[in-house]
Amino acid sequence: MSRFGPGTDTRKESDRQTRERGQATLRTNPFVQMKRVQLHRDTSADVASSGIIAPNIARLRMLYNNADQLTESQTIQLHALYQGEWWTAGRSLEDVRLMLAGSAHIYGICAAETQRLAGFARVLSDGVFKALIFDVIVDPAFRGQRIGQKLMKNVVSDPRLARVRHFELYCLPELERYYENLGFTADVGGVRLMRCTPE
Repeated sequence: MSRFGPGTDTRKESDRQTRERGQATLRTNPFVQMKRVQLHRDTSADVASSGIIAPNIARLRMLYNNADQLTESQTIQLHALYQGEWWTAGRSLEDVRLMLAGSAHIYGICAAETQRLAGFARVLSDGVFKALIFDVIVDPAFRGQRIGQKLMKNVVSDPRLARVRHFELYCLPELERYYENLGFTADVGGVRLMRCTPE
């Protein structure tokens, strides 16, 4: 019997088995690995720098690749993603194709093994003064992996937009903090969005 009282040894054995099952899951499930890497990178630089999770960080980088144009299959996936959001629901597949053709730059992030579209954004720009970012969207199955942040980084670091003075977007008030953390500000001198919808 354990000196900590009856049942303690049984609980220890149960805890050991639970840890072993969890470790097996981490070894076989890359999405669990990504969540774990994310947690440690956010909360413990010491753990990240120790090399304990370095292989998982490398694996995370290998799980996705960038795309500056979408395949037909990815275009269909984007259309499906749009149907799940209030601000894009109802867009037709044909209109999505026309939108892609008319956008100056598109940014896709895809799962490396399957080429499934994980995230998307697009930009309209004159290449010098303004770049307006639209439709930042991440597949719910891939959220929590910093896909949105990677999309924003791909946009603002794009060599084709190196001369642009201002990157701009519009969003709901509850998303302001998210974009502020990525370098955007709502302090634009009182400028307001105006819209004309042709009848």
